[in-house]
Amino acid sequence: MPSTIGLRVRMFRENLGINQHEASLRAGVSQLSWSSIEGDLKTPSAGEALGISRALGVTIGTITGMSAIRERVVAQVPALEIDEADLEPIREEMLSLLESAAELVDKGYLDRRPNQHS
Repeated sequence: MPSTIGLRVRMFRENLGINQHEASLRAGVSQLSWSSIEGDLKTPSAGEALGISRALGVTIGTITGMSAIRERVVAQVPALEIDEADLEPIREEMLSLLESAAELVDKGYLDRRPNQHS
């Protein structure tokens, strides 16, 4: 996976076989903004990232390089009334464990299906 947002956006756009103009129309952003984002001259706003992800058919986490698990955990931290610095070691350990579990699922060592309760 490419290392920057711009490179990831370009890769997914090219995989769809569309040009920047078409992609920017689908995303609802200006072609100048799209070009600046692909060139890593600009970081997309939250709204732009959402439009880009929808236009490319991928998640925002895929565009930003943040896994879905990390995205959910990071989103919850500001809602807690605990000092962010106190949570950092716990959060990093938890993310590491969750990412390890996801890797085990990807390699087929764990079942991907959620538990089904009757």
